[in-house]
Amino acid sequence: MSESLCQTKVVIDCAYDHLMSFKDICKLASQVANCYSINRRAEHPVQLYITGLGSRNTTMNDKDISKEDDYLTVDKLEHRSIRLYDRLKLSNCDSWDVNLCEDDYTRLFSADKIVYLCAESEHLLPDNFDAKSTSIHMDNSVQLMNFTQNDIYVIGGLIDHNNLKGYCYQQAIKRGHRTARLPLKEVDLHIEGRNVLSTVHVFQALCPVLSGTKTWLESLKHAIPPRKLLSV
Repeated sequence: MSESLCQTKVVIDCAYDHLMSFKDICKLASQVANCYSINRRAEHPVQLYITGLGSRNTTMNDKDISKEDDYLTVDKLEHRSIRLYDRLKLSNCDSWDVNLCEDDYTRLFSADKIVYLCAESEHLLPDNFDAKSTSIHMDNSVQLMNFTQNDIYVIGGLIDHNNLKGYCYQQAIKRGHRTARLPLKEVDLHIEGRNVLSTVHVFQALCPVLSGTKTWLESLKHAIPPRKLLSV
């Protein structure tokens, strides 16, 4: 990864254990593992960081934990705790060619370089990350926003089933970070429900465009499952 022609840093922000159920933590662990696999196979891998792994545990009742989960059934306590990091270790994450960080991403990178990717953002990611891009506000006014390969692109690692709509966006705004969204509507792709993609689909769509190997249309069509796309 460090020898890749693409040196742009992409962060999966995993500081949300306390907001997810055990089942959703397991789902997110699978998505993060898929992100690693996608990056490892990429023509020009990005510099992948998985941060916030030191967040506090989520405590779940027995009824929320599958009896088939061998990792937890050895524990006979009435209440059990689990972290995303614990689930990733089952996939031998410590041997992955990624940057695993218990610290929050805000402790690792300069605030002026951070761009948090959120569906609610008023700013579009550009086709070319070396050039200035025009970002269109929801009210159709225009503001120049510069996104480059030197910025740090953060993807929220949160599965919430629409129970926490806009949570990552609100946190990014509160911290004063720039935000941006993928150009779904602009490339005339329409998905079922809200224009919110999963962590792994955002990562899979973003990285080829950052590395210059695909256009947004090519990358988004490849990343989004056909069942989620609506025919217009």
